[in-house]
Amino acid sequence: MDNAALTALIDRWRPETHTFHLPAGEMTITLQDVAMLFGLRIDGRAVTGSICPNGWRDRVELLFGVHPPEPPEDTKDKKPTGVTSAWLSDHFGTPPPAHAPEGVVARFARAWLWQLVAGFLFPDSSGNTISWMWIELIGQEWDNIDSFSWGNAALGWLYRQMCDACRRSGDNASLGVVLTFCNCGCGSAFLLAGPRGIVLG
Repeated sequence: MDNAALTALIDRWRPETHTFHLPAGEMTITLQDVAMLFGLRIDGRAVTGSICPNGWRDRVELLFGVHPPEPPEDTKDKKPTGVTSAWLSDHFGTPPPAHAPEGVVARFARAWLWQLVAGFLFPDSSGNTISWMWIELIGQEWDNIDSFSWGNAALGWLYRQMCDACRRSGDNASLGVVLTFCNCGCGSAFLLAGPRGIVLG
């Protein structure tokens, strides 16, 4: 999807109704779209909880066995919200060997899940930061992680980012999640909408 098409979609977004106002009528991205495009669960527990930024690097080390780099003394922390995608790829980009212990495999699996959640479903405005705020959730037992309604959370995140973007008022508005949905088919559906708002073909 090119920049012009993305800008056009954002300009037609109405935060009051969470819908796109198109010549064919109102359209939006629904939970059914999320479930069909990404296979995410749309029932289950709400993705919520308390977060604390203090000591997030120590928590990363506890979960993944690697300590993110500390900023030099008297230097502003350039990544106060998480690690970079490059850092995560450097440490976990290559799969562990076949004979690796179960604990090592679990660390790599959680690193992949962290990248998926923070870098794909809930990206930030920088486009390359993997936020620490998801650590508490992905650090839980696997069955607990699976019990969350990730589809509802992803759709809510999309709506929030769209509202911030269309108002041009959100410093942290991220269009990455918008591109994710549009590139996976929703954008094509909008472009193929007929005069009555029905997808053609």
